[in-house]
Amino acid sequence: MRSSSAAIHTEGKIPHKTGLLALGISALGVVYGDIGTSPLYALKETFFGAHPLARNLENVLGVLSLVFWTLLLIVGVKYVLLVLRADFHGEGGIFALLGIIRNKQPQNGKPTRLLLILTTAVMIGAAALYGDAVIYSVVVLAMMATVIASQALISGAYSMTRQGIALGFFPRLQIISTSAEIEGQLYIPAVNWLLLTGCMLLVIGFKTSSALAAAYGLAVTGTMAITSFIFYFVAQSWGWKRYWIGPVCLGFLFIDLSYFLANTLKFFDGGYVPIMIALCIFSLMQTWQWGRAQLADAFSSFLKIPLRRYLELKQQIMDSPHLRTMFGMRSLSQVERAIVFLTSRPVRSPDDPCPIGLRIYIRRNGAIPKHVILLNVAHVHQPVVPDENRYDVIPLGANIVAINARYGYMQRPDVPSLLRTLKNKKLIKINENRWTIQVGVEEILIDPSLRFFRRLMLRFFIFIMRFTNSADRYFGLRDFAGRNKTVIPVLIGHKFASVTVLDSEPADQYPVGTAPLK
Repeated sequence: MRSSSAAIHTEGKIPHKTGLLALGISALGVVYGDIGTSPLYALKETFFGAHPLARNLENVLGVLSLVFWTLLLIVGVKYVLLVLRADFHGEGGIFALLGIIRNKQPQNGKPTRLLLILTTAVMIGAAALYGDAVIYSVVVLAMMATVIASQALISGAYSMTRQGIALGFFPRLQIISTSAEIEGQLYIPAVNWLLLTGCMLLVIGFKTSSALAAAYGLAVTGTMAITSFIFYFVAQSWGWKRYWIGPVCLGFLFIDLSYFLANTLKFFDGGYVPIMIALCIFSLMQTWQWGRAQLADAFSSFLKIPLRRYLELKQQIMDSPHLRTMFGMRSLSQVERAIVFLTSRPVRSPDDPCPIGLRIYIRRNGAIPKHVILLNVAHVHQPVVPDENRYDVIPLGANIVAINARYGYMQRPDVPSLLRTLKNKKLIKINENRWTIQVGVEEILIDPSLRFFRRLMLRFFIFIMRFTNSADRYFGLRDFAGRNKTVIPVLIGHKFASVTVLDSEPADQYPVGTAPLK
């Protein structure tokens, strides 16, 4: 990330700047450019649109009354006083509402039916919001006075994408943090180009802002209705009483649905555009979430062997004069190499499950490295992690070491540099000329039992994976010569997903009651 070098000089101390004037100008632009222009377009379409009202005093006062009470109740009360209370790690928005609900759910690994319904609602609402961002940016960009509002919408698309990635709804994309003071200030190149392409296509297709009115109205009113529905459950998770929050949310929902149903009459006049965009984005999110869930099921069902068993196995090799031992029906040897295995979860003790990458390496090569390093890299919700808090080094015995590293959101992980630092501090014993880094890569196999629709979803998921930000790029390994990929074959069929390795571990290698771990 371009700003990571500058962030390191702060040494964890983030300068505080008020920026009151800049904040005031931004807020003014959002209020008058974003919220303020919506009533203007509504008035224009009401009296000069395809089905204009008579321009008399009664109609003008009636429409102005609707505008006033809508702004007061929906913007002032619903969003400012209620919805903006939903703060999830400093972020707001429709994904933040789902994050709050998820934190309140029992952590038993099985999502409740209510959570599945709310998740679907959030995905539909988020998809509608993306359509809104594309459509409304065109309208706003047509007026120089509201450039700030369009920037607010673009930044909102970045923030929503980041939240969606964190919640597992979106593929990994390159995210560039642009501020060491505000975690949510970021730039996502892929989203920026998609917005540009969408805006250009809409300008060519609709030509005027009036033609976009139906598309914008359907997108924003649908999102408003979904937000009212979800906020009821968020308020319940805060302990708010049903007997008063229920009627309040029903009142908001009545207003939202009134506008939404009125806008459905313009479906064929352009209202279908946000629906089509929403369906595409919803399909993407649904497919990605389902695919990642299949991989998670496969990994969780894989035989969980405690790392202690491999420590004992390696110690037997080290104690052997020939550096060999029997592993079931085959002879296992030691190779004079140091290999770093990237792990998805931190390893803190010998009783933790052995990472899949190490197990697959032993199975396929019939050998175990002389030095084994199990490295987990995690990001925390602060811009910079000081060097003294960057890592934990845990010797596990038998030349196996676990490293749990932490980086701030302004810092880009650089695995080779981290390993060299640990070597210079003599925290790990590693020969730079004879060490490699193993990166796990899933290879998805389709079982014949998988049904036709799921087969299409799986092929779409495989296609999406080709465009994600790969692990070797993310960890600074793209130009590292000692990078190797560990292919993890995952077979997905009807009602099952499993990791498949041809050379299975011998069942009698472990005493009864020690495997698998649950």
